Amino acid sequence: MRDRPYRLLSTDDPDRTLGEALAAGDVTYHATILDAANAFAKSGDPYRTVIYDDGCQARDLNRDEERLLENVCAKLGFDVEEVGA
Repeated sequence: MRDRPYRLLSTDDPDRTLGEALAAGDVTYHATILDAANAFAKSGDPYRTVIYDDGCQARDLNRDEERLLENVCAKLGFDVEEVGA
């Protein structure tokens, strides 16, 4: 999905890993971090993350992407918190 490299993985099951959510198809694909951030904020699932995967490189969001995600959520009235480690 090179034209939509940002993936939103989500689940409502606290015992299910986001990797399992990906395997189960609980993922949406987005062209830009802004699109992914809006989808993240509007998702009803309590456990979610956005990653970047263009088919050649898969990684967590960089600091600028994380900041944009947090700012979009804040503007829409949501807090972003890291769960587990």
